[in-house]
Amino acid sequence: DIIINSYLKTFNKIDKKIFFLSYKVIAIQRHLKVLGIFSRLAKRDNKKSYLKHLPRVLKLLKLNLNASEFKPLRNMLLPLIKF
Repeated sequence: DIIINSYLKTFNKIDKKIFFLSYKVIAIQRHLKVLGIFSRLAKRDNKKSYLKHLPRVLKLLKLNLNASEFKPLRNMLLPLIKF
């Protein structure tokens, strides 16, 4: 929060609503990427230690998908991942 607030204060012409929406979009993309990579590492490369991180990543993904703007995406992902 401190870094984001400092950034927004420095660049005060940035639309905060668009900034935070973009931030969430990037976060969702990264969480989905991590879920895929860690699952692949566990399955293909037998690196099961990565599985312990999946609950935390799923929690963060769910948190970001709760925004009303992402309802269609959340509905699409619901059947694919455990909420």
